[in-house]
Amino acid sequence: MSRSGAPQAVVIVALVVLVMLVAPLASLAIWQWRSASSQSSKQDERAAVSKVASAYGDVALNYNAQNYQSQMDKAQKLMGGDLLDSFKRTTLPMLGETFKTNPEVALSSKTNQVYVGSVDGRFATAVVMVDIDVKTKDGGTSAPATLLRLALAKIDGTWKVTKQYASGTNDQNQQQQLPAVPGGGASQSPKAEKSAEPKN
Repeated sequence: MSRSGAPQAVVIVALVVLVMLVAPLASLAIWQWRSASSQSSKQDERAAVSKVASAYGDVALNYNAQNYQSQMDKAQKLMGGDLLDSFKRTTLPMLGETFKTNPEVALSSKTNQVYVGSVDGRFATAVVMVDIDVKTKDGGTSAPATLLRLALAKIDGTWKVTKQYASGTNDQNQQQQLPAVPGGGASQSPKAEKSAEPKN
């Protein structure tokens, strides 16, 4: 009885040791998986914010007499909150009147680069560098590398641009600027320095 009990005791001890070794490894594997999953989720969120911000830069000032209605629809799909309310209240009627009385006016904007700032659950920030061109009957003007600072919020599971500022403006001083982009941003803003990333 004692002889058969000895091997069993050895087996039990071995199993206990094995469990003690495997359990931390399993815990480590679970932690690594959760960490990787969390990191992947954060990267996915930043990519989603970047995509919306880039698309917004492409339509923020991209209107002419032929396409302004379809472009306004595209812009509204990317907006939410205060920016969407302001767009519907002021920009929609303003653009309609502008192109009725000045059909030769053409505005275009193209996203050059996007810098995603903070992404925290339901809120995010981004800076969009856009190349803007304006054509009128008197000629044209360009504003390359114009910076727009964006605030975004996740609304019904989708990132939307809720506020927009030209570089150097905020809620306190944006009314001092000349409205030219949806939401009352400045007509022109400082160019980005090529040697450094713009800051939020």
